[in-house]
Amino acid sequence: MFHLHVWESVANNLIYSDLIRLFIYLRIVETVVSETAVSELCIIAMRKD
Repeated sequence: MFHLHVWESVANNLIYSDLIRLFIYLRIVETVVSETAVSELCIIAMRKD
């Protein structure tokens, strides 16, 4: 998703705990977005039937 050098520059500017918090936050956002997309696809599929 992101280039490695971007992550390296971000990691150099953040404290380790902040980096972990950011990573967890990004994972939560990714999970919510993917679940929302899946649920929307299911709703669209149901409407077609």
